[in-house]
Amino acid sequence: MGPAEQATLVDNLLKVSYYRKVCELKRFGRTSAVSITSQDDAGLSGGEPRRRMPRAEREALMLDVAEKIFGELGYQASSMDEIAARAGVSKPMLYHYYGSKERLFLACLRRARDGMRAAILAGVGVGTRPDEQLYLALVGWYRFIDEHPALWTMMLDEGLLEFGPGAEEIESIRSEHTELIAALILSHGPPGRSDMVEVELIAAAISGAGERITRWRSRHPDLTPERTARHLMQLLWVGMSGIAQGAVWEP
Repeated sequence: MGPAEQATLVDNLLKVSYYRKVCELKRFGRTSAVSITSQDDAGLSGGEPRRRMPRAEREALMLDVAEKIFGELGYQASSMDEIAARAGVSKPMLYHYYGSKERLFLACLRRARDGMRAAILAGVGVGTRPDEQLYLALVGWYRFIDEHPALWTMMLDEGLLEFGPGAEEIESIRSEHTELIAALILSHGPPGRSDMVEVELIAAAISGAGERITRWRSRHPDLTPERTARHLMQLLWVGMSGIAQGAVWEP
């Protein structure tokens, strides 16, 4: 993807984001967001890590351990005591960084969101054709999930994710994926055709199919990301290529 295509993708991301915010304002009269604030090391008096390391490395270690334990045990059965012990930090240190188990869980989700976005955009950036960009974005998504199996299990903790900040963060991740796909559709659609309702609906359908297949793949561990994406493209691209050429289905 060249500079011009990247600029177009960014413009379309802004367009999709603006459209979604307008719709949300019309429906609710306001927008909502999950905010997680990090704390400083200064003034900590509840103990130190068992081994000294830079702050960023220590944060990554705590999140790695938390992600693994949340994935293994589920949110309810996980404890800050076990996370601290396995991360090699004191419990006061863990609370100093994240405040509560819920906020630690949200920090894991927020990091996952950043990782997923980077994986998808990396695929889009390598591709030169619209179909190749979508295929590589799907491959990037499935590779990320394969590399973070505990994270995916954690994100399926329906008992936690039915309501509250966890549910809001998961929905925010899904929304971001839909925005990325919608931007791709706009980038390669016919000039002048930008029915945002249609674009968002198609993007949401692609995102939902990708997520559902991720669940299905858990029962087919031998299916590689590349093969999975190739099969999914058989469904997606036939329709998408028609849209790109301006085809319209009418009843």
